[in-house]
Amino acid sequence: MAPSLEDSFNLPVLEALACGLPSVVSRNAGVSEWLTHGVDSLLLDDPEDAGELTEALRALAEQPQLGRTLAENGVLTARRFTWDAHASKLRALLETAAEQKKASRG
Repeated sequence: MAPSLEDSFNLPVLEALACGLPSVVSRNAGVSEWLTHGVDSLLLDDPEDAGELTEALRALAEQPQLGRTLAENGVLTARRFTWDAHASKLRALLETAAEQKKASRG
């Protein structure tokens, strides 16, 4: 569970997903951009709303199949975040920045 008010990229959420734990995450957490509500996690619109958090936890407690589905899909989501994938995206970003800088000099 990560109902944070803000977070650039909540690594514990990714670790929980990789371990097959159903996750409740704030939409304010950067990791939420890669998650889908009801598919691989439950996303909170307002992390300060205790009622919304309660409903998410109640849904997990009362609907075991929902927890299993979130857990299974969460593992698949977490698998996309490998070091190789990260390095590849970072390299592409740096190459694009270098090309733009070179073009702006021309």
